[in-house]
Amino acid sequence: MQVLNEEIFLRIMREEWNKRVKSLIIESADEAPIKAGGTDQMLSSGLKLVHKNSKLRYTISTIGPRSVILKNPEGEEFAVDSDTLEKEYSID
Repeated sequence: MQVLNEEIFLRIMREEWNKRVKSLIIESADEAPIKAGGTDQMLSSGLKLVHKNSKLRYTISTIGPRSVILKNPEGEEFAVDSDTLEKEYSID
């Protein structure tokens, strides 16, 4: 019988953590990708978007499963839900 020491415990915790992260990645990949302006292009951090009405350029900061964090020209960040993103923004 093996004794449970700190090293073994940490290894087990790391393995379980990696399994959980992998399952979350697979779950999020199964969801429909967020699109901008009706295009099928995948969004990524750093991608430039244009607001259709104001013509201002925004940069994608972070992408979540249901929303995107955009950075305006002044550097302020704000969240936009996926429906609004599709309707009001297009890829620059």
